[in-house]
Amino acid sequence: MANPFLDTTTARPVGPGRYAGAIHPDWNLDPLPQGGVVTALALRAMTDELGDPAHRVRALHTTFVGQVADGPVAVEVELLRRGRSMSHLRAEVTNPDAVRGHLTTGIFGSPRRGFDFTDLRPPEDIPP
Repeated sequence: MANPFLDTTTARPVGPGRYAGAIHPDWNLDPLPQGGVVTALALRAMTDELGDPAHRVRALHTTFVGQVADGPVAVEVELLRRGRSMSHLRAEVTNPDAVRGHLTTGIFGSPRRGFDFTDLRPPEDIPP
């Protein structure tokens, strides 16, 4: 693996709104994979389905309706609304033959004016 996180969160298209992936057991927090890894997999599938690089993730909501174990997973993506400046999608990550799994709703948007943040360097003369 070149990048274990990117490899695990890659979803490949297998049909309209359908993606497949696999979660390596190294991501388990006994007994299941970390929720952030499953969420990232859902977001990457939604990003691919949306197909608009100008729309980036602005907000998301995740619900763990059913457990998602390591191994092969399916991701079903639904485009809820495509707009000029905002788009909304929903994805569900499940193991094969599972009725329910990990649901994520993502809100994607184009850049807009807002606050700028500046990272400041800490003072160099901080005592130990």
